[in-house]
Amino acid sequence: MDAKHWGLHLVGVCFAVFAVRWATLEMPRDWRNQRVPLIAGPFDWRLLLPVLAAFAGLVPVLYAIISGGFIPRDAPGSYVFMLCWLTAGFISALLAMNARSIRRSARGWLIISGSNTLHIAVENDETRFQLGRGSVELRHIDGPSGYVQFRIQDGPAVAHFWGQIALRHLKLVGEGPLVPGQGLMIGSSIKPLLEWLKPFIEQH
Repeated sequence: MDAKHWGLHLVGVCFAVFAVRWATLEMPRDWRNQRVPLIAGPFDWRLLLPVLAAFAGLVPVLYAIISGGFIPRDAPGSYVFMLCWLTAGFISALLAMNARSIRRSARGWLIISGSNTLHIAVENDETRFQLGRGSVELRHIDGPSGYVQFRIQDGPAVAHFWGQIALRHLKLVGEGPLVPGQGLMIGSSIKPLLEWLKPFIEQH
């Protein structure tokens, strides 16, 4: 391979390293800041913009690489290496852009304060919940599998939000009839939030 081919791989690897680093910083940022975004739902059109932008940028890049002869036709290993850094960089950049897009389109926030205080801010209204044992109830939603309804109560104050949980967390969900989804959807990783809420979840 000549200098042009090595240069392509050097730029590609740098792009992949930057994108992976960007994703590792962006994705856990919500929990580091203890502010979890709430969104309208999984099919908010604004969340599709990063996907469309990523694919719009990928197509001309691939065309330029192939048509410009940056990869020798008689070097299949070079094609495989290109696909590796291109896939890693593309997926990581997509994840990072999606995390930013979710925060920008958030309709509300779950704000963690201390060991047992949760603030729920929606539009111009913010409610403070002092959580104790049994303050949180999880129920299966009448809809797609894996989605659950969160019900938070502190005296007369009640709030609802929902999200998708992993199979290993299904034991936290209460039994009973399915309930309709209420409130906004959790727009970030639900695992750290569940771990924080676990001491306050009502056990059935």
